[in-house]
Amino acid sequence: MIKHHIYTALLVTLAMICMTRSVMGGMLVQSYDGPVSSAELTSFLNYLPSLVPDPDNIDNGWAQHDSGEAMKAMGLVYEISQNVGILAQMVRFCDALLSQRNDLAPAPVGQNVCWTNRIDPIWPNVPANETRADGTGGEQGDPVGHLAYTARLILQSPAIWSTVVSIGDPRGYGATYLQRAKTYIQGAEVAVFGHILRSQLDMSRNNQMWFSAPNPYKGGTPVPWNQVMMFTYAFQNLATAHDILGVNQTRANYYRNIVQVNMDWFFSTGVKRITDAKGNPAYTWGYSLPSTDGEDVNHGNLDFAGLYRAYLTGEYTGITPASLTPIANTYVDIVMRGPGDYAGKFNGQDGSGNASPTNYVRSPYFSLAEFRPDAYSQMMADGRIKLGSTSNTRMDVVGRLFFCRNRRYQSYTVSAVAVSGQTNTYNVGVSAKGAWASQVTFNLTGLPAGVSPSWSNGNKVTGSGSTVLTLTASGSTPSGTYSVTVRGWAWGQVVQVATISLVVQKQVAMPTLSLASGTYIAAQSVSISTSESGATIRYTLDGTTPSATNGVTYSAAFSVATTATLKAIVTKSGANSAVATATYTIKKMVSTDVGTVALAGSTSLTGAGITVTVAASGADIYTAADQFRYSYVSASSSGSESISARVVSQTNTNVWAQGRSHVP
Repeated sequence: MIKHHIYTALLVTLAMICMTRSVMGGMLVQSYDGPVSSAELTSFLNYLPSLVPDPDNIDNGWAQHDSGEAMKAMGLVYEISQNVGILAQMVRFCDALLSQRNDLAPAPVGQNVCWTNRIDPIWPNVPANETRADGTGGEQGDPVGHLAYTARLILQSPAIWSTVVSIGDPRGYGATYLQRAKTYIQGAEVAVFGHILRSQLDMSRNNQMWFSAPNPYKGGTPVPWNQVMMFTYAFQNLATAHDILGVNQTRANYYRNIVQVNMDWFFSTGVKRITDAKGNPAYTWGYSLPSTDGEDVNHGNLDFAGLYRAYLTGEYTGITPASLTPIANTYVDIVMRGPGDYAGKFNGQDGSGNASPTNYVRSPYFSLAEFRPDAYSQMMADGRIKLGSTSNTRMDVVGRLFFCRNRRYQSYTVSAVAVSGQTNTYNVGVSAKGAWASQVTFNLTGLPAGVSPSWSNGNKVTGSGSTVLTLTASGSTPSGTYSVTVRGWAWGQVVQVATISLVVQKQVAMPTLSLASGTYIAAQSVSISTSESGATIRYTLDGTTPSATNGVTYSAAFSVATTATLKAIVTKSGANSAVATATYTIKKMVSTDVGTVALAGSTSLTGAGITVTVAASGADIYTAADQFRYSYVSASSSGSESISARVVSQTNTNVWAQGRSHVP
């Protein structure tokens, strides 16, 4: 939403004079290809202190104009370089931005009563005398997005959390980077909950963005797509920041849901799918719903910038190369009519104002070459880049060129390939491109409840390599097929993803063994049963774990005649039960002579950890020549055995001689 006024023009002119007056030269661009050189990075860094933040948001200076584009460019170059000097300059801009919030700044920049009849936490983009009557549009999303983006970059750099910011703390926002990040999040969310979600937007349609009915700006209508992307810029960065802080995950999930819902809305309802003249899938869409045609290329660059930001996170379903390639086809096959000739609308037509044709490529479109690499050279040639010169002064152009170059050169791919013969096990690998040699960290999205991951070598790979991922489902996980996204994340290359198909089947019940573990004095008969109809039981007696390909298929009870460990599973429809296990110790009976028993005396046998004593019984056994023979079983010291002694022969005894059983 842009209005031009004499007051506005004067402020913008003064701001540009300030910026231009302090600038000495510009930024060096040496090439369209290859890694960003140290000379280019140094030139970029040295240029930043000369930039003067806009004094307010009149005419959207903090949205898609100079200060807003400078913030985004600095962030992109910090992401690929991790140069803290760049982050310090982002902090300088954020300090100025937060201080200009309407409820904080003195008049005339702040203290303006807006259309809500309150001094709301907004960044007015029209002069004070019009703030009450004029509504608030999507440009309120960008200032919040800048604060959240800077906070997110700080939080993703824990090594600098306790570092004192080199530019000082003139406004009392916190001396260290971590303190600044928390201040920016708090300041951003005052605007989110004090105006954007409180009054500006109507989120009652499943979090689809509509302007509230009382809003003088497009009240009661869907938010235009370019402004949707300004709001999602804020929400997706706030979500990631809260993920890292780990204090309010509910809020992070809420923000992420808003982004997902509106991305889904764009692709499901906002676009019309066509086949372009070259036979490629393409889209048309409108400035806002209900139109699905006629979007101009000026607003459209903001549409794509928002979609691409969400794509880089790898967190939002449906935003994939397959869904973004038709946008690239639309631009390359329809908008790009020839070198230096670009249509004003995505349907190939021209209009006036924002829909006027151009002879150059707007910088957000550089990243379309990721999906149409054949167009990269022409895009760069028409990208308003001064090659080999230090006179480049467009922050958006240089920042996005450097990010695009780095992504093309220092890149990698992520793969996830199922391991043959193993259930829900995958080789997750990184294949380096160009000069990539950094560490990639994997995480997963889309896991159903009850499924837990494990990694053979941890969830990190440096350079090229792989690790094995195993997904284990609990009994509470519903059966079904789930799409799980493996995200590989690293500095210098934001995110690459791979998708795996996780099949979860109903948990198979463990088999029942008829005989419990124990020590037995003879061969034992064992049977195995299952409650699963149509299932197969497989078992082993050699200590190995049975599987669909290992072990004996059970058909009837079998004998265990020697000490063994029985393991059994139930297999059904490709799924296995847990393993049922029992250990059987078999001790065979032997006969041993304990020797001569003295009259009314005893004799002993010691062995296998026990002592067996057999005593003579009664006076009826007359002499030492009388003998007992008995059978015994050897047992472990922790076992308990009944030992029966009986007379097996008698000598020199009367017929009434007796023998008795003795149980030790």
